[in-house]
Amino acid sequence: DNNDDDYDDDQDGMPRAQEETTQEETTQKTHEEDVVVEKTSSAEYQGEDDDEDDDAEGPQVQEKDKNKLKLPLWVRDELAPKYEICRDPMEAFGLMHRLDAQTSGVLLCAKSYVGAYWIRLQWCAYAVDKEYVALVHGWVPPETREIHGRIRVDKKKAPNSRRTISTICSVAPNGKPSFTEVYTLSHLERAVENGEPEKYSLVVLKLHTGRTHQIRVHMQSIGHPLVCDSKYGQEMYAADQTWCERNFLHTYHLGFNDTPDEPAVSAQPGKPVDMLCPLPKDLRQALSTLKPIDDKSAQPYEDWMSGEVSRLKLFEEYLPEEKEDAKKESSS
Repeated sequence: DNNDDDYDDDQDGMPRAQEETTQEETTQKTHEEDVVVEKTSSAEYQGEDDDEDDDAEGPQVQEKDKNKLKLPLWVRDELAPKYEICRDPMEAFGLMHRLDAQTSGVLLCAKSYVGAYWIRLQWCAYAVDKEYVALVHGWVPPETREIHGRIRVDKKKAPNSRRTISTICSVAPNGKPSFTEVYTLSHLERAVENGEPEKYSLVVLKLHTGRTHQIRVHMQSIGHPLVCDSKYGQEMYAADQTWCERNFLHTYHLGFNDTPDEPAVSAQPGKPVDMLCPLPKDLRQALSTLKPIDDKSAQPYEDWMSGEVSRLKLFEEYLPEEKEDAKKESSS
């Protein structure tokens, strides 16, 4: 699962409906907080490859990551006493997907083998909703709603080894079919000394395929790279680092069907589960340096700055008119 943005504390960022899942456990990944432990002794887990990102970018990232406990090992250490699957390395200790090393958000971990296979079935059927919020350069036109560029993945291997040391992706005719939905929430500006204000957009995105670095590549391909993206926004990266600590990309919604009450008998799926996770503090801090350009941009901006789950919406809920039109067409 090398999707963009697939292997996630503040007190105000607990996911919705956590208590309702029966066979799965949810947690959150933030850049430098509880789940990816910042001050774990590197000697204790020496020799472990970084499962989260096969191309940690830049010496500053690598140096920071040296003493962080790898997420699969954290799951094993914290959850194995409660759930058998979290002791099983053949099942990735129950982890259902991945996120890039600098991507925060909701992460799903199975509590049982039944739960793991149920989620995998939905993943293979593209029945899991994965939605993101990102800050990108420039003002994305409101009419831009879909990106279909085919994504090609090129990996550089270490000498005499199968280990990948660098991955670069691009939109190319010989790439794999890829589809991202995007919706512009706010147009923003950042004041600059002795110059025109810089333009940015706060957008939400929904993945329909799971290509490596899909969101980052697709947004670059339409001229709006993510803020603080050293790989796909190199020209702005140094300047971005002065006010944003990391890639501004956050998995804010994961939606799936819980396991059926009697999976061996019933073919009916369990109840829908929607996990929502607000922006963590570091990204809210970066966002606070920007200002909305008008009232229409101000409300979504304030919702995301609040850090409150109750003020977030699912991707489709940001599109009320389009959703209603689609319902009318399907019923006619």
